Amino acid sequence: VTFALAETGRLVVTSADARYEIGTTPAESFPLIPPFKPLHTFTITASVIKELIGKTANVAAASAGGAQTYDEIRVESQDGKLTFVATDSVRLSICKQALDVVHFNTQVPTKSLIELGKMVKGETPITVTIGDDQAEFSFGATALRTRLSDRSFPNYRLILPKSHKGIAVCKTREFLDNLKGVLPLSKDNKSKVFVEFETGRGILTATSPELGDAKR
Repeated sequence: VTFALAETGRLVVTSADARYEIGTTPAESFPLIPPFKPLHTFTITASVIKELIGKTANVAAASAGGAQTYDEIRVESQDGKLTFVATDSVRLSICKQALDVVHFNTQVPTKSLIELGKMVKGETPITVTIGDDQAEFSFGATALRTRLSDRSFPNYRLILPKSHKGIAVCKTREFLDNLKGVLPLSKDNKSKVFVEFETGRGILTATSPELGDAKR
């Protein structure tokens, strides 16, 4: 494939017996990358950051009908842990990974992190650079730059319970299978599923005024 710029300003693309002329816009009209002053830099593997994104981005990207939505994920480092936090004012997702970096906190647009998760693979090392109003994720010959959000983010620590009456440990696959079994009957009730725990078992229940009840 050969690329050439014609005198008319069009991009000429040729390959074998094919030829294309594509309209272009002046390079001067392309937005300039704003200056970037790094404040914090650390390295993280692709598999770790993909897990952090995967366990929080769904909450930030889809609203559950809360009074306020947030289009960003809070990213903070404290006490030797890197934490991603997302909420839609109804649900809250917190994911932590051990990573000893300098203390900081910021908010990164959810869409930027989702795109990053699609681009990186395996154990590729990613250099993360945090600035005043931008963040950059560099890996190989690629760099993803994004603006940071300056919106206020709720203090999620205030709503976390100080103590628990009990703790339930569930098998992930078994819990998800049972959840999928009752979800179809929850659609008419704002997708509510009731969870009840008894000694040695958990019960999931969904109710639909028209279709009936489901329990697993």
